[in-house]
Amino acid sequence: MKQGQRALEELAEELSTAETLAVEKMMASEEQVARADANNAKLARELWSVRQTAEEVEAELRKELESLRRCAADASATHTRSNTRR
Repeated sequence: MKQGQRALEELAEELSTAETLAVEKMMASEEQVARADANNAKLARELWSVRQTAEEVEAELRKELESLRRCAADASATHTRSNTRR
């Protein structure tokens, strides 16, 4: 009977150790997930900021391009008028 009792105690100890390790691994995994989530949120904010900046720069460049096109068209029209007068 003592051997059976001893075997049960050893199994209970092994089970307890296995459960402790499983809980530790689970907690470590949850911590990794939390860090990954925080990092993903940070990256999402940075991406949003970069997109906003890119959209603003694009809008400014489009305005500048349109202005330059108007200047070129005006210069061309002026040049054409002055050539026709000669």
